[in-house]
Amino acid sequence: MRAPQGASRFDNVELMLVDPDSNVRDSLRSVLHHNGFRKLSAAATWAEIRQRLEKTPPDLLITEVDLSDGDVCALIHQLRHQDVGTDPFLPIIALSREPTPDMVKRVINSGADFLLGKPVSADQLTSRIRLLVDCRKPFVVTSNYIGPDRRKSSDRTSNVPLVEVPNVLKALVTGTQPPANTLQMVNRVAGQLNLMKLERLGFQIAYLIDRIVPALEGGLAPNAEASDYVVQLITVTEETVRRCVGTQVAHVGGLCQSMLKVAHSIVEAKHAPSPRDVRLLRPLSDAIRRGLAEMGEAADIARRISQEINR
Repeated sequence: MRAPQGASRFDNVELMLVDPDSNVRDSLRSVLHHNGFRKLSAAATWAEIRQRLEKTPPDLLITEVDLSDGDVCALIHQLRHQDVGTDPFLPIIALSREPTPDMVKRVINSGADFLLGKPVSADQLTSRIRLLVDCRKPFVVTSNYIGPDRRKSSDRTSNVPLVEVPNVLKALVTGTQPPANTLQMVNRVAGQLNLMKLERLGFQIAYLIDRIVPALEGGLAPNAEASDYVVQLITVTEETVRRCVGTQVAHVGGLCQSMLKVAHSIVEAKHAPSPRDVRLLRPLSDAIRRGLAEMGEAADIARRISQEINR
C-alpha cells in the first residue's frame, strides 16, 4: 500500500485511536503506521477520550461512536461548544459499526468532521485525513450547532456566521507554523467563535421571549408550553452568562443575571407570575440582544434595567 504524499510529516501528529475492539484497533493502527503516523495512542473507552481532552488533547481523534461507557456524540458537541477540553477545532473522524439514519444524524449534529462505516478501508481513512489536512471546512455557528459547514454554496445565507478554523493538523504535517503560534491562533479563533455564539444566543433569547410574553400577558398562568419555554430561557441565559466572562461584552453577563432572576421568579410563582416580571422580559431581551449583536454598547442600558429590577 502506497503512503500518501507528505506522509513523512505525519510523524509529528499525535493521533488518538479509540475502539472497544482490540482487533479493529490493531488493524487501524497498522494502516496508520504504514502511512507515517508514529505518535499514536490507542484507547477503548469514552472515559479515556474525556480524560485526554481535558489534559493534553491529540492533534487528530479517530473514534468509534458506540462506546458503552458514554455518549461520544454528546462529548463532541460539548467540545465544539467549548464546554469540554481546550481545542474546539480538534479534527474528528467518527466510526460506526451500524451507521443507521439516526446515528448518522446524531454524528452530523455533534460537529464531527467525518463519519465512516466499518469495516473501514485504508483508502477511506487516509483520504479523509488528507482532506482534513488540505481542505478543512470552515465552521458554522448557530444557536445549537458549532462544527463543519456541510451546506452547498447555493444554500448558504449571509446571516449564518462562518469561521475559518486553525488547521493545526496541516501546520504539523507541513511544518509551516511553530507550535507556539499555532496555540495562539487556536485561542484567538476560539475567542472569536465564542463571540459569534453569544450573538446567536442573543437571538435565541429573543425568540423565546416572543413566545413567553404573549402567553403570560393579562395575568395568565403559564401553560405547559410557556413553562417549557421559560425553562429553555433559563438554560440559554445561563450559557450566555458563562460565555460573557472575560469578554468585551462582560457587562451583558450582569444583565443576563437580571433575566435569570425574573425567569426564576416566573417559574416559582404559585399562580400567575407578577405583571412586573412579565413587563421586564422584553426590555431585558432587547438589551441583551443589542449588547451581544453590537458587541459593546449596551452597558448603560444594562445598568439602568438591572437597577430597576434590583430596587
